[in-house]
Amino acid sequence: IVNNAINTEHFVFNNDIRTKIRTKYNLDNKIVIGHVGSFTYPKNHEFLIDIFYYIQNIKPNAILLLIGDGLLRERIEEKAIKLGIIDKIIFTGVRSDTHELYQAMDIFVMPSYYEGFPVTLVEAQASGLKCVVSSTITKETKITDLISFLNLSDGPRAWSNYIIKSANYSRENKYSMILEAGFDIQSVASTLQTFYTEISAKC
Repeated sequence: IVNNAINTEHFVFNNDIRTKIRTKYNLDNKIVIGHVGSFTYPKNHEFLIDIFYYIQNIKPNAILLLIGDGLLRERIEEKAIKLGIIDKIIFTGVRSDTHELYQAMDIFVMPSYYEGFPVTLVEAQASGLKCVVSSTITKETKITDLISFLNLSDGPRAWSNYIIKSANYSRENKYSMILEAGFDIQSVASTLQTFYTEISAKC
């Protein structure tokens, strides 16, 4: 089995990058809730917007950072406008610097209806982010102690309360745990190279 590995060194928490990105987006003294995913039905952005609406009622300094694009983006933007929270949401579109944007987040939320094995959760954990995700997502994603699973049936208010309680913590370097779990691209590449070298030697 070859894991869908990441370049862990790109994602390891870096306070200098965090400061740079948060300054760029005026996020000082803000609670940044992050999500990475295409605006499609499985990602359940509507539920995420409902969660954030309740968070805003308790924590007006909260910001929702949405990375990605898709057919449902306009619909999500319209819902945010109706709820009066559009000015507290950053829509970045598709980005090539996602590894840096993770640094600016305080907590990662993924309320998907269903997923395969989302690599974004490996990336978020590598960045030292606490992750609150739906119980529909495979438990194999829990590489570190940073992931918590909640039921969608609990509703957005319960999710918002849990996220607020979970957002205050110290970021830690989880490189060794990602490496040990077999999700570091350099380690996986080295293992594959050794495997094929040994196979070739037997031919």
